[in-house]
Amino acid sequence: MHRAQSLESAKDIIFVDSTSSCDTEGNTATVLLTATKAGAVPVAVLVHSSQTRECYRAAFQLLKDKYPSCFGNNKVHTSA
Repeated sequence: MHRAQSLESAKDIIFVDSTSSCDTEGNTATVLLTATKAGAVPVAVLVHSSQTRECYRAAFQLLKDKYPSCFGNNKVHTSA
C-alpha cells in the first residue's frame, strides 16, 4: 500500500468503501482505493469499532497522523 500512496492518481480521486460487522466484534473495515489503469488499488485500510461519525473521525485522524502524505505525496493540511 505504501507504493500506492505515492501514485499520481491518489491525489486526484479516492474511493471510500466501508463494510460493517466484518468480525465477531462488529468492527467496520473502511478501504480507501485509487483508480489506476490496472483497476482499483488500495491506499489504506482503516478498522474501527462502529460507523459513528466519531469513529470515522478517529480512524482518519490516525491515518493523517501516521501517513501525512499518503494521497499522492500531498501533505495533509491541518486546520487551526
